[in-house]
Amino acid sequence: MPKKPLFDLGKKPPPEIDPLIDFWNQNPFVRSHKNTQSKVYLECMKRLSETKNGKLNNYPIDEEWMVRTSLPLDWLTECWTDEIILTALLNLRKAFNKHCWPANKKSLPDNFPNFVYNERTNKSWLVIFRANAPENFRKRRTYPEWVEDEFGIELVKMFQEICYEISGTPLQENETIWLLDSIRTYWFENLTSKTEDPTCNTFLGDPNIFAEQYAHFLVNRFSRFPNLDISIIKIDSKTWNKFIYFLQKEFGFDETWNSTIFSLKDLEL
Repeated sequence: MPKKPLFDLGKKPPPEIDPLIDFWNQNPFVRSHKNTQSKVYLECMKRLSETKNGKLNNYPIDEEWMVRTSLPLDWLTECWTDEIILTALLNLRKAFNKHCWPANKKSLPDNFPNFVYNERTNKSWLVIFRANAPENFRKRRTYPEWVEDEFGIELVKMFQEICYEISGTPLQENETIWLLDSIRTYWFENLTSKTEDPTCNTFLGDPNIFAEQYAHFLVNRFSRFPNLDISIIKIDSKTWNKFIYFLQKEFGFDETWNSTIFSLKDLEL
């Protein structure tokens, strides 16, 4: 029986690991992708290639979220260099430090394809960490003046803690501020005339109290909601409409109060 040759000259050797994926593999907090012929590795290379060739817009990344969090939309069609991607990878590694944002490390991606694009949330940690180096989450941030004047920093933290408690994923501060701004706008457009009623004035008398009522409603409405994000609790969401419907019944307002027309079917969650 002929001996099996030491090397099969008809087969090509497996490709070397891409330098960026190799750097990813050096992060002890994520899964390694070392088998260059595995489906996961091939997906890594596909997403890496699309990022470098300006094709991040092949994925349905939430553009409303990007605008809301001041992430440039043209990044989706920009050809990313290795240096830019490396910066994002470095920031991801820093984010696993216990003193850095986010407080809940379980929300961070543990594989490279999800780092580029998360199919569950339609968001991209790659984009987030290109824009942001993790900061010490104990450090006091600077907020718009109206946030401190009308709501106070504690209310911002309250909404962040509620979302973290419910879903395990904290809202980013700029998302929280955007939500509070929407609540403030809604109050001025719909509730200023209602606060002449003494009972209503006690519970809904200004944007701050109104926002607090919504925060308490969220705690009572959701005991556990792993996929909760701002799209589920924003103004005109089903959750928000249910909150308004609750207030209509609680204070006896007629149905014309709400600026958005919705049916009882819309209230089903």
